[in-house]
Amino acid sequence: MQLEKIRKSALPCSSRNLYDFRVSGYHDDTVTVSVDLPEPLVIAFVSLLDSLTDSFRFLQYKAKTAKAEFKVIDPVEIDKSKKAQAAYEKTVLDRYDKFASNGLPPGRQSAQPRISLNPRRCI
Repeated sequence: MQLEKIRKSALPCSSRNLYDFRVSGYHDDTVTVSVDLPEPLVIAFVSLLDSLTDSFRFLQYKAKTAKAEFKVIDPVEIDKSKKAQAAYEKTVLDRYDKFASNGLPPGRQSAQPRISLNPRRCI
């Protein structure tokens, strides 16, 4: 009934509508929209926009977590991860074998491997 009181009072908008929207400009793929509201509805309108923003953030978070959960149980993703891990281990072992087969330089008591490996190359 609060809205009926506002509607019956003197509004800056047209007599038919509680609020009024106007497109007042367009520049660089941006549309400027003007909203005419009665003063008592300003806080409610801003609260509505704020709650919608929070709702969309929540939906985005839920979509992201659902995608991550699907990847965990997706057999294709599990297989892809296992293959990447196996390729990484093979690369590390091949480089270590190559290093060990070269032997130690004279005067060195132990090997100090200097293997530079970027694991992202294998994935």
